[in-house]
Amino acid sequence: MNKGAGYLTWLRSKDTVIINILEQQGELAARATATLLDLSMTVSTNLDESKLHQSQIRDFERDGNQLVRKLFTIVDETFVTPLDREDISRISKAIEKILNNTQRVADNIILFNIGKLSSDMLELVTVLKDVSMKVSESISRIRKLKKASVIIEQGTTISKYEDQADAIYRKAISALFRANDAIEILRSKEIYDFLRRAITRCVELNELLEDIALKYA
Repeated sequence: MNKGAGYLTWLRSKDTVIINILEQQGELAARATATLLDLSMTVSTNLDESKLHQSQIRDFERDGNQLVRKLFTIVDETFVTPLDREDISRISKAIEKILNNTQRVADNIILFNIGKLSSDMLELVTVLKDVSMKVSESISRIRKLKKASVIIEQGTTISKYEDQADAIYRKAISALFRANDAIEILRSKEIYDFLRRAITRCVELNELLEDIALKYA
């Protein structure tokens, strides 16, 4: 094999590594939100199991941080990247924020001894899990951006999740303040806020992926 062909093969291998890391980050976020749902379903009946789920989410968040550092090191050492460096950074940081907010929700549920989650809170956890799964699928499709029209088409579905989450959030906060329980307001509102932020981060990430798909289509 000539030197030119060998260099191109090396470049393609770097592309694969970078996309692989982004996919791994997306998968971690999806697994973390699924585990958050498991935690939410068991916290009122099995606190030890819920704490195990909390530990798993912390592990996902820690692994995500390690992937971010690894990704930035590889990008810094790579002359030609599969996407613009800024786009790679924005995708990676957006996923990191989803993981961070998911961990904050899990930690607060345990720390504040929430017990059985309200139906609204459980609905938001479910929406977060569903939307993060969809976004993880979108991330996996940036490997073949020429055929990534499904990312754009999926934007409508993702927007519906955002609308659903906003409606649930407004209803939950209204009910919370009507209850006139200062402690419950302090405990629950912070969890609702982190859930809403995590869902918003998922929506924003998919919008970013849509922009990238249009740019490279």
